[in-house]
Amino acid sequence: MRNIKPSSMTVEDSLENFGKKLNKVVNKDGIKQDNPVCNVFHSEKSNLKKYFAEYNANTQPCKLEHIRSHYVDKGTRNALYNMYNRQRSYMQNEWEIIAKKDGELQMCPICGMKPVTDWDHYIPRSVMPEYSMHLQNLIPTCGDCNGNKSNDWLEDGRRIYFNAYYDKAPDLNEVLNVVVTINNDLPFVSISLKETKDDTPDYIKIACSTISQLNIIKMYWQPKINEVVRKYVCHSISRVNVRRRMNKHICIAEVWNEEKEVLQDVVKNSTDTNFIEILVYHNIIVSDLFSKWFLAL
Repeated sequence: MRNIKPSSMTVEDSLENFGKKLNKVVNKDGIKQDNPVCNVFHSEKSNLKKYFAEYNANTQPCKLEHIRSHYVDKGTRNALYNMYNRQRSYMQNEWEIIAKKDGELQMCPICGMKPVTDWDHYIPRSVMPEYSMHLQNLIPTCGDCNGNKSNDWLEDGRRIYFNAYYDKAPDLNEVLNVVVTINNDLPFVSISLKETKDDTPDYIKIACSTISQLNIIKMYWQPKINEVVRKYVCHSISRVNVRRRMNKHICIAEVWNEEKEVLQDVVKNSTDTNFIEILVYHNIIVSDLFSKWFLAL
């Protein structure tokens, strides 16, 4: 999990840009009629400005659970819901700014495993449609994290999903139990969620809830960990065998110390895309079981 920067566009500019591209008339079944989205937007523009400002005021720190919906009329809610359209030019422009880095799509800030493809409505637009096109409520995520996120964004009045714009991103070691074991003479690394308690910081509770709700460990992280461990085990065996062919009196402890230095350098130079490798390498470096396995090669 990691943070990304939200749109820097002001509420005023956002509403102005949105209004410029709205069609006053739509064609439905060959009949021209007033666009209800356009009508509701112009009648509610001043209120939307106020509601967007209220939203933004609850982001530092993130207390979006305090916000309540302002609309009950079904027709108005439907029009507000339909204000969101990924193809609107100003949304496309913001996508280019927020979702991409050096021209390439960033990795999902929630799972970190797939490129972003969707705008996720942090407060679901079915719950509060007034924020359907509020840029600070739209967070780039991968399709899986967006699709698996339910509309039940609160539980007992508490937020249950990580907000990549406004929540503190935890270090994975703060939310995961990492266990190194040896099975059939081969090392394995397994992870599980840490239990949260009443005094656990809120940002860790939200992160743990997100991981659980979206089933991220089973779907992404554990399979990737298994892959990283397999590759490193094969590398370790090959490295020792090559050194042994060069010198049958090789000191395995020296080889392991060299390997640890390499792994420590990788850990120090972590990036957004290799966080699973960092998690694995950090934990095998400090594992007595892994050290014993390596020294027995």
